[in-house]
Amino acid sequence: KILYYKITAVLLIILLFTSCGKEIQNNQLLEEENTGVWYIQSEVDLGSRITMKNADFGFAISRGRGEDVKGKAYTFNEGKWEEFVSFNYSDFPLVAEYKEGIYWYLIHEVHYNNYKPRLYQFNSINNEITEIPLPIIKWDEKDYAMWKDLQIMEDGTAWLVGQQGHIAFFNGSVWEEYESPVKKYEPEKLWAGDLNSIFMIDNNNGWAVGRNGIILNYKDGIWSIYQEGIEVEYFDVLMIDNEGWIVGSNSKILKYENGKWIDASIKSRAALKSIAALNKNDVWVCGERSTLLHYDGKNWKQV
Repeated sequence: KILYYKITAVLLIILLFTSCGKEIQNNQLLEEENTGVWYIQSEVDLGSRITMKNADFGFAISRGRGEDVKGKAYTFNEGKWEEFVSFNYSDFPLVAEYKEGIYWYLIHEVHYNNYKPRLYQFNSINNEITEIPLPIIKWDEKDYAMWKDLQIMEDGTAWLVGQQGHIAFFNGSVWEEYESPVKKYEPEKLWAGDLNSIFMIDNNNGWAVGRNGIILNYKDGIWSIYQEGIEVEYFDVLMIDNEGWIVGSNSKILKYENGKWIDASIKSRAALKSIAALNKNDVWVCGERSTLLHYDGKNWKQV
């Protein structure tokens, strides 16, 4: 039981970092759930992403502020956060573990180099930092398109998704742009194809979500459109066994079961930004206005 609460606390820290009564059926109000006392463990300037390998080890990244406050990447070990690198302010910084002791962090050179994305590898054994070249993808002749999510697979391959529906794939040696069905280049649609989140179930199956209600499905080497053209922005997608969840603006929640996505939204206008789960009956979601929700396998409750 102690281990359960410890792991649950880690999941909730993840959610609060990345975003941010009455029992619920679809579009109903929420019952409050008492999960204990919350406290501040650490503070950063505009924290952006956190990834926990387990209850005792993880890493996080912050954006920084303007031209004065540096963004930073951290590791969590033996109960404390320690910085391992700093950088100039970056929109959408990303961090992930490539393999044991090797971390990747991706930043965008917002103020100095037309939003150019740069991916670095940090070796925690010898503290060596090396840059990994990314494909050159731009909005126009000047500005680069930015990446919004990164997933690393067990075999050392990896995926990136980002602005204008761009997708990139790392084959274990080099990054290359991958064919996307939703790239938008017309001036009036520059934001329409943005992809915010990716979740690969395995090397042959996955999902990506983003603006304009976009849901993409990856199967056997091809990304295809499952849904688009809806006035909602999806921010995160998570798959658990044969089920899954998508969250988005105006408290939009979709659940994946029996091979399709169905509406499971709650009555609220808060944007829901991030999902974490211990299993399919223990799911957590957080969002704007300090929104924190828990799903127990049957109903959503507000914490």
